[in-house]
Amino acid sequence: AAEFGTGIEELDRRGVVPARAAVMLVLASTGIGKSWAMIHLAKFALMQRKRVLYASLELGEEELGLRFYQAFFGVTNRAPRDPIYARGLEKDALGRLSAIEREEIVPEFSFDSENLEDELETRRRLMEGKFKNLEIKRFPTRGLTVAGLRGYLDALETAGFIPDMVILDYIGIMRTDAKDHRISLGRTLEDFRGMCVERSVAGVTAQQMGREAARTSKGGQTNVSEDWSLIGTSDICISINATS
Repeated sequence: AAEFGTGIEELDRRGVVPARAAVMLVLASTGIGKSWAMIHLAKFALMQRKRVLYASLELGEEELGLRFYQAFFGVTNRAPRDPIYARGLEKDALGRLSAIEREEIVPEFSFDSENLEDELETRRRLMEGKFKNLEIKRFPTRGLTVAGLRGYLDALETAGFIPDMVILDYIGIMRTDAKDHRISLGRTLEDFRGMCVERSVAGVTAQQMGREAARTSKGGQTNVSEDWSLIGTSDICISINATS
C-alpha cells in the first residue's frame, strides 16, 4: 500500500497520491480551490500521523489555521440560512444508476457561534497530537527561493521537527528571475523536486491554469500557465476543473 493517500477513493485506487522524493502538482484556475486541495492533502497526511510543513506565499498563518479547523472539524464561516444538501448516485446490483440520493448536511457549529472558543478548544484537545505535527509558515510573495526553503527546513530540523511532507503554496509565486520568468520558474520547480529527493519528503505544490481553462470543465496539462516544463518535472499532476 502507498505510504500517503488522499482519502479520495478513485485517486487512491489508482496510486495518484503524494510520494517521497516526488512532487505532486495541482493545476486549477484562480479561485477554484488549489489551496483547499493542498489543505486536504495536508489534513490526510496528518491523519496518517505524518509531519507536514505548509509553506504559504499567499495566505497568512491565521487564515490557514482557520482553514485547517474547517477541514478537520467541518466548521462553516457562518450558520447557513438555508439547508445544505449533498447528492450521491445510488446503483443497482448491475451497477446501473437507480436513484439520486439527497442528504442534508448540518454543520455542528460555525465561526459566528457564541460558543466558538469552547467548541474549538474541545475538538483541538482531541486532535492535539495531530496538530503538533503541522507547521504553518508564511513567506512573502515572490520572496522565497528553494535555497531559503532549505534553510528553513534546516532550522526546523534543529528544533526537532522533520517533515514527511512539504506543501508549497504555490510554485508560481516563488522568487524568479524577472528577466526570464518562464525559464526561471521551470528551474525553481526542478530545484524543489531536487530538495524533495535529497530529504526524502513528499512534495506538493500548485500552479495556475490559463484563461482558456476557466471556460471549460476539462482543463488539463496543456492549460498550465507560464511554463510547460512544469508538467514534465512533476511526478504526478492533477487538475481541478469547474465552470462558472
